Amino acid sequence: MDKVSSFIFLWIIINLLIQLFDLLQLIWPKEAILEMIAMWKNNECLYNPRNRFYHKKKCRNDVLTEIAERMKAYNIKVGPNQVRNKLQYLRGQFTRELAKARESQNAVNPDDVYVPCTYWFKELDFLLDYVKVRKEKSNFNSLQQHYSQFEEDTYESSQAHESDVSAEEPIKKVKRRHHTPVASCSMKNEEVVVEPEVNVLPHVFSVNKTSSNEKDEAFCNFIKSELQTITNENVRDELVETITLALFEAKKKQRMYAHAAEQYY
Repeated sequence: MDKVSSFIFLWIIINLLIQLFDLLQLIWPKEAILEMIAMWKNNECLYNPRNRFYHKKKCRNDVLTEIAERMKAYNIKVGPNQVRNKLQYLRGQFTRELAKARESQNAVNPDDVYVPCTYWFKELDFLLDYVKVRKEKSNFNSLQQHYSQFEEDTYESSQAHESDVSAEEPIKKVKRRHHTPVASCSMKNEEVVVEPEVNVLPHVFSVNKTSSNEKDEAFCNFIKSELQTITNENVRDELVETITLALFEAKKKQRMYAHAAEQYY
């Protein structure tokens, strides 16, 4: 693995750790969750593919920003990306709760029928026409399917937004430059923020000392060992959600880099 690839790998891991740190530190009061769901319900562009603004990235981001601003009333300082992650987490949890309830309908013993008891479940019934409930083989497979669909929706929305912009504004020719576009300007601040977290992974970031496969395996082993220390099922599920989302975000960024690189040729 060359230095650029190692740098990008480190940058992705740092962003993942930042998201995990935010997840563990952020507490969402019940009242904040309920108001966020109400705002979600009132803005179909966030969940209804047939809504005319669903594929408008700017419109969706404006709504997420508005929700983030409203959360400040509950002393929750988040941005649109964190709001989106929370909404996707709630949607994933709702889908799994719904699947459990439907699968238990044929139970012989009435006591075995699963009844969702989370306070937000009934509040999310507006999603019934927009979620796909599948028989789950495992939580990870469910997350993979859920975020694969989310990634496709996000990419389509982004492409539609780019098409709108290109139709209104002429494309400027960009001079070819022989460098890889990476977010280097923000790395220093992020390294300071997550320095304690990064230090617990010295074996993962031994750049140019181990092969790519060995580093991937080391990181996987680290995640596995840390997951085993989390015994609270809800916290564990939310952590897995965050990791899965971060992976798909990384794939999206990689695709964006590839698209940007093509523009130089």
